[in-house]
Amino acid sequence: MVFTLIMTIFLAWYVNYSLRKKIYHHELTEKRLRELYRPMDIILRSSKMAFQRYLKASSEEQKFIADLWGEYNKTMKDLITKNAYLFIEPELPPEVNRLLEHIDAYLFDYQQYKDGKRKNPFPGERGYPFPSEIDDYFANVSRQLVKKLGAE
Repeated sequence: MVFTLIMTIFLAWYVNYSLRKKIYHHELTEKRLRELYRPMDIILRSSKMAFQRYLKASSEEQKFIADLWGEYNKTMKDLITKNAYLFIEPELPPEVNRLLEHIDAYLFDYQQYKDGKRKNPFPGERGYPFPSEIDDYFANVSRQLVKKLGAE
């Protein structure tokens, strides 16, 4: 009788533990998607479309797009720094490090551009190119997380 009681308590604990663990992982996946990966994916897509427009744009529209990039870059840096704990990797991925470096260089060059000290706000000319692999990184992880949510 005591053995049955102990086994019942253990099974109840184990079922509760398993359910909580599953719920925790589901909530963590949703949070990663909602607060980091999906917003970054959307901002990067928007930034890429703006870049394609920039090359053909009038001088006035180029200034508008440069301002837009300033906002995009500030938002991306904010998302990354506030949500760094949500990255699926234990260490910050190298492509994210390169993005952060590019963002800081862009924000400096953007200010110089606004002050009339530069012709354009592109830090690639100084050796800080936009890390093109970052688009694929956030898009791929976003898809993986959506797929994981669908499987749960």
